[in-house]
Amino acid sequence: MRIRHLRLRINTDRGLHGTDIAFPDGLVVLWADNSMGKSTCIRAILVALGFEAMITASKQDLPLPPVMKAELMSDSYHAIVIQSDIFLELENSSGSRIVVHRAVKGTRSKDLITVTYGPALTQPTGSYKSEDFFVSRPGSALRERGFHYFLAEFLGWNLPSVQTYEGRQSPLYLQCIFPYVIVEQTRGWSNIDPPIPTQFGIKDPHKRSIEFILDLDAYRIAMRRMELDQQATEIQRNWSTVIGEMRATAQLIGGIVNNLPLKPVSTWPPEIPPIILLPQDQDWLTLDQVLNIKRKTLSDLVENEIPRVKDAASAAEFDLSQEQSKLYEREAILARLLESIEMERGEANSIAERMSKIEEDLQRHKDVKTLISLGSSTAPNIVAHVCPTCHQHLIDSLMPLAKEQNVMSIDDNISFLEEQRATFHAVLKNIEAVVEARQQQIANFRDEISSHRSHIRALKQTLVTDGRLPSKAAIQAQLELQLQIEHIERALEEFSMKSDELESLADSWAKLQTEKLGLPKEDASAEDHNKIVRWGNLLVEQLNQYDFQSLAPTKITISPYTYRPTHEGFDLPSNISASDFIRVIWAYLNGLLELSRYFATNHPGLLIFDEPKQQSAKKISFTELLKRASESGAFGQQVIFATSEDRQNLEDMLKNIAHEYIPFEGRIIRPLSN
Repeated sequence: MRIRHLRLRINTDRGLHGTDIAFPDGLVVLWADNSMGKSTCIRAILVALGFEAMITASKQDLPLPPVMKAELMSDSYHAIVIQSDIFLELENSSGSRIVVHRAVKGTRSKDLITVTYGPALTQPTGSYKSEDFFVSRPGSALRERGFHYFLAEFLGWNLPSVQTYEGRQSPLYLQCIFPYVIVEQTRGWSNIDPPIPTQFGIKDPHKRSIEFILDLDAYRIAMRRMELDQQATEIQRNWSTVIGEMRATAQLIGGIVNNLPLKPVSTWPPEIPPIILLPQDQDWLTLDQVLNIKRKTLSDLVENEIPRVKDAASAAEFDLSQEQSKLYEREAILARLLESIEMERGEANSIAERMSKIEEDLQRHKDVKTLISLGSSTAPNIVAHVCPTCHQHLIDSLMPLAKEQNVMSIDDNISFLEEQRATFHAVLKNIEAVVEARQQQIANFRDEISSHRSHIRALKQTLVTDGRLPSKAAIQAQLELQLQIEHIERALEEFSMKSDELESLADSWAKLQTEKLGLPKEDASAEDHNKIVRWGNLLVEQLNQYDFQSLAPTKITISPYTYRPTHEGFDLPSNISASDFIRVIWAYLNGLLELSRYFATNHPGLLIFDEPKQQSAKKISFTELLKRASESGAFGQQVIFATSEDRQNLEDMLKNIAHEYIPFEGRIIRPLSN
């Protein structure tokens, strides 16, 4: 990102005031005396980008001085501020330019940002499209109408999701990244770690920001490790569920499950596969053994107990006919029920999809309403018969509208969509209840069909016997055996199906463990280590150049774990001089910028220091910093210093250094001709 032009406009009761500042590549030095408006310009850049959270946690007012909000002082008069605006022209890595406009005071909402697509400040004669976005509102970093969502896309950044202290996922907000790019005077020089806003509740924001800026693998590896851990937890949960179902299956037939691994395994079946055991007298037999015994017993009963049926043949034949009719009827009904439940499930899925579309449409309309409430003039395109998504012309009706008919307003559309959502929600609940009832109905019909089939088999068996009738006890035993066999066979089938589920889970578990073993033991990759080492070398190189004296610079490194400067493995001691402390900040942040010349990173190639010469740093130190910063121009980067250093000293330092010098005599914000 490059800043190309800053324009401040302040309308007062004494006329129009403001300033225009152009920013080329390389080192740009903005000079003015103290209290003449340098910090106002730097803060205006932050506010234009929606980064006021870098200055203050308050959302009540923009952190700008009275000259932008209340009263403007000149050498000869005071003026009351009526309206003030900030315009900022930016350029991205592809050369595309935009102009960002944000109001500070006036009738226009401060939470509305207008983006003009094109260099409207540097080339004002062009014709450019404008679009409104919201900022400092929920969703400004997540939704397409949010300005920070747009700005991240403009910069070509795919912001990662990070964890908050509440355990949820959150985007790495731009306000956490830009403190490493823009150092504001009042807070930026107080600590080596830039003052990252805390109101977002992000865990380890310093580490997450550095990992993103340097495009380190460490975060991706850590996130992948976390994802794998979550997948492992899910597999363990599913494994426990299947184990419980297998045990319940065994309990239904009075058995227990043996050799069943309670935790996920990577191979299935295990060396000793799980089996169901049933008690038989004083022993436990496998399900297959019990099934074979019962089948043999039933076979013997049928073979040895052959009843005579001449007296009951007619009744048995009639009963058989009735049972077969009932079976065919139940099977036909079951087939229709299965077709119905598939249709009902399809309808439920269709309604759920429709509800998702309604939610998306509703959110879009609410975002448009937000922009309208902020005073946007470009947001309500739908009122102008233009689709806000594809920008095609809309025809509101197949028939011409009568004079008394009007197109629905945004509020009407929101109300209509909310009513649709409520209606479809009720319909979905009803269909889900129908599906649940249908499932129970199908289960009952299947049990009934099973009973009919059992009865038909018994009647057929009776009709084919040729002489003797069995005793009542024998018939009862035969029926009970048949039911027991059917229950065992059903249990075997269910147990086998659950075993297949465990096989699938075991396969997933094996793949997951293999991937976990393939991850580096540490989160940082070899490329990460190379970046951190080079950053540390750049830090030491600069400290020597800036005449750092509190410690031996060669013993200062950047920790690969915290990404902070350390001395012999520990944080820098608190007894280093204040001027050396400032030198560390120079070297630390400029090192980030310079590192992007040697490695692929996400650094925007921009660095802004407001009053970098803090704590009376030596002239030679500041001169070396200027020399170092001037190298940025050769790499298409941009470094902006705003300073009130003694003007003669500054101009002496800048001799023989490539730079753009922008001095202001008196106040930067001045009266302008209308």
